[in-house]
Amino acid sequence: MKIKFELIRPFLVLVSIAVIVGGVLALTNGITSPIIEENARIEAEATRKELLPEAVSYEELDVPDGYDADSVYVGLDGDGEVIGYIVSLTRSGYKSVGAAVAIDADGIVTGVSVDVSSETKGIGSKAGEDAYVSKFIGISGSADGVDLISQATYSSSAVRDCVSEALAVVDALRG
Repeated sequence: MKIKFELIRPFLVLVSIAVIVGGVLALTNGITSPIIEENARIEAEATRKELLPEAVSYEELDVPDGYDADSVYVGLDGDGEVIGYIVSLTRSGYKSVGAAVAIDADGIVTGVSVDVSSETKGIGSKAGEDAYVSKFIGISGSADGVDLISQATYSSSAVRDCVSEALAVVDALRG
């Protein structure tokens, strides 16, 4: 049985194209991945400085066992005294909600930065507006008392869950 080259040729062309495109994508990823990671690090550092501006330095802490946070930083003054904590978390809203919560040394929320960019614009995105986020400033213990936004319950519930979990993480750290 003889196979004709005309039958194999399209297959070889497609395989060649796939190999070349795969190589270009791998090369592009290798070039852009460190840049993306560095930009994420710079953005996270800027968020920490925005939420705890009086801190001179920030040290990353281990997330206590049993808690679901992406990262925890302690903000220190020039003498090494704790000014507060910044807990970064991600929760499911309609899609995904990210939050960085600043909590002072007494366990009181002093700032919240929310990323609702993947939520529905004009609906879920309301959970990231100052009118809602400011309701969390000054609370301690739990955020359960903060009302959800009508028609944006998934997104606002995710923000509230982030703040409650951040408070629990800091309570565990403070002992």
